[in-house]
Amino acid sequence: VEYYGPVALERPIQLSDLGKEATEILRAGQTMQILPFRDRSGRRILTVVTDFGLHYNYDSRVKLYLYMFYVVTDDIETQRRGVVFVIWPGPTNEFKLSFPDKKEHVTGARIFESSPIRICAIHFCIRDGPVANMIKAGLILMMGEENRSRIRLDSGEGIEILYKLMGYGIPADLVPVTDTGNVKTKHLVQWIKVRKAIESNSKKSPDDSIIECPFMNDVCFRFGKAYTSHPGTMMFRGIMENYYHEHSKARSKEEKAAITWTIMGAVERKGGRFLTWDNRGWWVELKDRAQIRVKVAVAMKNYSKNIQALNNV
Repeated sequence: VEYYGPVALERPIQLSDLGKEATEILRAGQTMQILPFRDRSGRRILTVVTDFGLHYNYDSRVKLYLYMFYVVTDDIETQRRGVVFVIWPGPTNEFKLSFPDKKEHVTGARIFESSPIRICAIHFCIRDGPVANMIKAGLILMMGEENRSRIRLDSGEGIEILYKLMGYGIPADLVPVTDTGNVKTKHLVQWIKVRKAIESNSKKSPDDSIIECPFMNDVCFRFGKAYTSHPGTMMFRGIMENYYHEHSKARSKEEKAAITWTIMGAVERKGGRFLTWDNRGWWVELKDRAQIRVKVAVAMKNYSKNIQALNNV
């Protein structure tokens, strides 16, 4: 209510409630971005990069924080598993250092301590040196006592930090900052588009067909490195591996079809859904089981070809 007024008590806050400056901060991508996939443990990933957007008005940044925290907890998977922060100032650590004043310190602590999100870890990625220690000290002041033990200092060169993040199950290739310190906004632009569609539909009737981020055990049917590294798709490959020999020995179409139905059942028993990419810019769940079986059969066929190619090398 302090930042959004009475509307925050009447309905969920939306992008249109942010205001001009907070929207500008969001589109810049420095203050906070939500990655399109979860980590290996099914937790949502929030990133803060380069100069953290410290040159923007503090109250506008707080409005954005509150909105992002609301959005990221708007699904049951995140409520159960929590979130992970990745804070990456950039490759050179060259930005204007600004410690929070008393108001910012108190407000920042209130936000994190009263936030509905369960913070599992805060990865602070920076080169070694005195600047790193100073920034970490300022960060600890803002995070609140409860979250201080969750801070992980991942220091080193850029490639070293990426490998450390991957060791924690974080898709490091999706971190929205380049080696030269430029902010990547490709996924941010897509995310804003999805949020607008979800919020526009909610004014008429809730539309559960729009899926902004797959759950941990969901299988994603779309080509690309980011999609094959999704935990649900990796689980799907593991299931196909278990049935590979049985599938390769099957001689009739009926036998192979039975195996694909079995693979589908194994995914569904884990609570997984089968998702496909909608060209409008989001994921949708496949409901037609015959269509799902065809996609699983094609995936199994491609997997078998890859295994045979490796064996022939």
